[in-house]
Amino acid sequence: MIFFFDHAAGPCDHRTGQCPCLPHVVGNLCDTCEENHWRIASGQGCDPCECDAVGSVSDKCNPFDGTCECRPGFGGRRCNECQANYWGNPNIQCQPCDCDDIGSSSPQCDRETGHCVCHKGIGGEKCDQCDRSYIGTAPNCSPCGECFDNWDLILDGLKNTTNAVIQEASRIQKVGTTGVYSQQFDAMLESLDQVRSLIDKTTVRSQDLDELEGLAENLKTNVSSSGNELEDVKNQLENVSQRVNLGDVALKKLKNRTNNLHQGAALLKEEAMRLQEANVQGALNVTQQMAEQSRQAEKMANETTSVLSDAERYRKNTESLLAKNRATVEDAQGRSQESVTRLNDKLINLENDIPGLNLGMCGDNVTECSNVCGGAGCGSCGGISCDAGAVSKANQALDVAKKQADKIKSHKDSAEQLLRTMMDIKQDAVTARSNAQDAFNYAYDARNKSDKLLKNLTDINEKIWMILNDDQPTPVMVRDLAEEVLNKQMNLKPEAIESLAADIDKIVGSLTDSDKILSDTASDLRRAQNLEDQANRAKELAIEKQTQAGKVVSLLGETQKAQLEAASAIEKAEIDIGLSKKDLEAVAEVTAEARQKAGNTTAAVEALEARLKHLQTQSVKNDFVLNQEVRKELRKLAEDARLVKEKTEKLGMEYKNAGDSLTYRVTKSKGDIQRAKKLLQRASELTADTTTKFKDLDGMESVYRDNDRLLGDLMAEVDSLNTVMVQQLAEIEQKAQSYRQCST
Repeated sequence: MIFFFDHAAGPCDHRTGQCPCLPHVVGNLCDTCEENHWRIASGQGCDPCECDAVGSVSDKCNPFDGTCECRPGFGGRRCNECQANYWGNPNIQCQPCDCDDIGSSSPQCDRETGHCVCHKGIGGEKCDQCDRSYIGTAPNCSPCGECFDNWDLILDGLKNTTNAVIQEASRIQKVGTTGVYSQQFDAMLESLDQVRSLIDKTTVRSQDLDELEGLAENLKTNVSSSGNELEDVKNQLENVSQRVNLGDVALKKLKNRTNNLHQGAALLKEEAMRLQEANVQGALNVTQQMAEQSRQAEKMANETTSVLSDAERYRKNTESLLAKNRATVEDAQGRSQESVTRLNDKLINLENDIPGLNLGMCGDNVTECSNVCGGAGCGSCGGISCDAGAVSKANQALDVAKKQADKIKSHKDSAEQLLRTMMDIKQDAVTARSNAQDAFNYAYDARNKSDKLLKNLTDINEKIWMILNDDQPTPVMVRDLAEEVLNKQMNLKPEAIESLAADIDKIVGSLTDSDKILSDTASDLRRAQNLEDQANRAKELAIEKQTQAGKVVSLLGETQKAQLEAASAIEKAEIDIGLSKKDLEAVAEVTAEARQKAGNTTAAVEALEARLKHLQTQSVKNDFVLNQEVRKELRKLAEDARLVKEKTEKLGMEYKNAGDSLTYRVTKSKGDIQRAKKLLQRASELTADTTTKFKDLDGMESVYRDNDRLLGDLMAEVDSLNTVMVQQLAEIEQKAQSYRQCST
């Protein structure tokens, strides 16, 4: 038996025999999992079953595989999934998989999506269709073949290329390109820096704003503290009042119940007397019932006494609590009154400052609202005839900034259009360069072929000269000898030759001293044999020369064919060069148009710079926006203070409203500041973007010049190659002509 105890914890207990078990393992011998646990064989302790509370019958599971006992409609090890061969959410609805028996590798589909696991070549949600790149009717599906695979690879490559182009376009749209309008936008950036410095130098107004913000923060703090104190006192009073009201209600209920009991007792007494007079037996029964009711009423009255005692105790506690907190309430009211007094003094000072603030912000030195220029808390501030106010100046500056932003956007669009045009030009230049490279490669191949043919012709020429220079019979001699041999004729018939041979044999037989004759004719015989050998060698040499002459004729034919191919290659190269020249002319025209557009854009940027100078004169007015918001805020604060003074019983709520209004105004002022900063930052970004586009255009012009120079070099090299090729062709033609003359 295997025991699952913790070896590192030491030996078992020597008194009880209990072994130190692994986590969630029980038993003296550590051979069982705890209840609702399984997987004891892991060697690391038992794991919890974690049966689903909704889908399982109980928390217990199989101690070996951890499978829980599931309710109908649930499945999985923990019963938190749909049952076998179903998918979906078991808490909502489970749907059958319905996988095709032949096309699917398993009847169980994906428990979340419902897609079945299909065999190779089978597709569809239920594995009842042919998969992509397969044809036929399931389950008899066959691959489409190499054609589909090749097209698929091509489409994937095009898709990847398209995605790369889209990503590059997105990157250019987000990040921008490099280099456009550098000098003009440097001047624009310098002007914006001057505007920023003018705004930063407005120290007096900033100090006023800081003081007003500090004063507003102090007022807000005082209002918050007073409101908190009043809220605490109010809560205490409400608690005490609630307890008193509960006591009063309880006392009223007790009094009502007591009165009801007294009335019931009186009625019972009267009823008993009446029944006694009417019927003795019935009166006795009624009297007994009434006696029981009287005892119940007495019991309830006794219980009411304890309730009255509790109510009395609550009343005394309430009076004691009121006595203890009276000093705190009075102290809080005194502090609130002091805070109101201080706030009134500060509000008076603020009201004295309002005319000056109205003059600076709205353009009119008034305490109340002006019919023309408005004022703090009036719902309007500034106007057409209120140019001295910061609001009107800020609105003018804002209009100018919007117009400049529209012009900058227009110039940005023009620059982007110019960039796209230059990219098209660059693509055309790349295409022209590719065509020129193809022409160069074709000419280079033609040159290699010509060199190879020239080398072959040179080898043939050397072989011919070797043959011609050898001390051997000339072709004319060989031809004459062959013709002489062919022209010889035998006039005798075979019978005559046989008769002549017989006569010769007779004569030879009749000869005497044949050895002497043979020795005398031996030299003639050797000379005849030598002549025969020479004739045979001449015949073989003639055959060899004839074969070589055939090879020479074949090589001359191949040479002529190579000449024709070289001429065709030269003609095609000249056509490609002509097309390249046309492409270069088109590129030059597009470049001229792009330069013209760049000149127009430069003029527009100069006009923009003039507008920026006008903006620089108006930018000082922007800082009045903050003062205007502060005046509105102070006006609102004064109005809130008057409402607090008129309604002192709602002091806490009014202070809270004033604090909220103050926070809103401060937040709005800060929002205007952030908006101005964002405008400056946006202008800087546009400057940087335009500068980078200018640089990109310069880089593209440099690339175009390099490509133009490279194309010129390639054309010069092609011309030189054409010259060399013409010379070589002339030489080949000359040698071919000489070979033709030799062959004849």
